[in-house]
Amino acid sequence: MSTPDTERFSHRADHYAGARPGYPVAVLEELRKRGAWSPGLRVADIGCGTGLLAKLFLEAGSVVTGVEPNDAMRAVGERELRDALETGQFRSVKGTAEATSLAPGSADLVVCGQAAHWFDAARATAEFRRILQPRGHLALIWNDWRPSRQPLALAYLELIEDYAVHQISSEGRGSHELVSPFFAPGVYSGVQVSNPQRYTRSSWKARALSVSYLPQEGTPEAAEMLSRLDRMFTAHQQDGYVELHYQTHVFLGQLS
Repeated sequence: MSTPDTERFSHRADHYAGARPGYPVAVLEELRKRGAWSPGLRVADIGCGTGLLAKLFLEAGSVVTGVEPNDAMRAVGERELRDALETGQFRSVKGTAEATSLAPGSADLVVCGQAAHWFDAARATAEFRRILQPRGHLALIWNDWRPSRQPLALAYLELIEDYAVHQISSEGRGSHELVSPFFAPGVYSGVQVSNPQRYTRSSWKARALSVSYLPQEGTPEAAEMLSRLDRMFTAHQQDGYVELHYQTHVFLGQLS
């Protein structure tokens, strides 16, 4: 992960923690059925961010080490997971996917939530092999609303196309081209589970402000975007909420 990429979320960490979706318990069941996870296994969460994926494993009893290069995101993650940090169930370290700083063989399962599209696949995979126990598993996990054809999703996609300030290069998150280099020359399996998310008017705006390629809060472009999001919320809300139809995609394999 290059330095510019690691800094993209520095001013978005609180919005990220408050409005990005967590991960459904069904993810753990899918990993368990495939022999990749049980509560006693050591989990390394690479690109841990604000701790949304780590929280899933911690609440299920796992010991988790979170690796995150961005200081602001890591600080928010440590705040959100303070109790587990204080008991030692969670450990937070500064590092990248390509250089985690973790000891060889220190993880039974490596997970990456909403992050692997930022990584150098070849260098990251070499690092994952180093920190995994023999026959340990790698799970690449993304929450994605884009395949949904619901009217809200289509309206939000149109907004993104109008306001993106960076080239959007991370949208083929479930593609074989993105995923397969992390497991080559081995094989991997994929599964998806439903993960719908409900938003209030304020969290709907915060969700957009958490996105790296949309205007940053405080700019004229962001003010215009937020006004449009407000109108979008009014048009699609029911009982004070809008619901975005996410699917959680899990790609799992062992690294030879």
